Amino acid sequence: MTHRDRKAVDFKTLRQQAEQIITSRDPVAVDTDEQDLVRLIYELEVYQVELTLQNEELRHAAKDLEAARNEYFDLYDTAPVGFVTVDRNGLIQRYNLAAAQMLDAGENSLVGRMFSSRIFRSHQVAYFSYLRDIAGPNTAAPCELQLVRPDGTRVEIRLQAVSKRNPADGFTHWRMALVDITDHKRYERELEHRATQLARLTSELTLAEQRERRRLAQLLHDDLQQLLAGSRIHLEILAEEGNLDKK
Repeated sequence: MTHRDRKAVDFKTLRQQAEQIITSRDPVAVDTDEQDLVRLIYELEVYQVELTLQNEELRHAAKDLEAARNEYFDLYDTAPVGFVTVDRNGLIQRYNLAAAQMLDAGENSLVGRMFSSRIFRSHQVAYFSYLRDIAGPNTAAPCELQLVRPDGTRVEIRLQAVSKRNPADGFTHWRMALVDITDHKRYERELEHRATQLARLTSELTLAEQRERRRLAQLLHDDLQQLLAGSRIHLEILAEEGNLDKK
């Protein structure tokens, strides 16, 4: 029976079960003078059985809790999103496998190290500003940063974090979700580059069309002038020949 299916057993129910176990035993004849002692022994036996039942319930609850914890850690470690817990001093407390791959942790543990040390220098101001914004009551949209691996390669991420606090100590830590957007950003840059190329080609095509139109217009203009000049000369020649014929 799982923890979800089993109803919580309260102390009253446990005592009833213990009394049923005790009363189901064969009764023992005793004198009247011994009734108080028997009653005390009875109470002790009931209490002992009750403790046994409680321990059994606790063992079942512990097993269910352990199973739930293992399931949580499996999901935590195998999630495609990187998860990192950072304390109030900026030190890494916990991270999952996806975060380790983004940070290229390898065999070295990142626990106790500054998370900001893995953020590209020019993006650190944005990182600290984002943490300051979400440390208060306000919420903030995710921010985009670049992580720097030990070999110098960069990983572009989208960072979403929440601040955690408790009534006694106030703010305690940040829980961060890291999404690798390196490929997405590369596609964006490629699209921007192609859009720039397309705009440049379109501009060049427009200029070429304009130049061709001007060239055609000039050719038509020059050809028309030549045609008109030739026609005029031809008419003049015909007119002179007509005058000669009349003489």
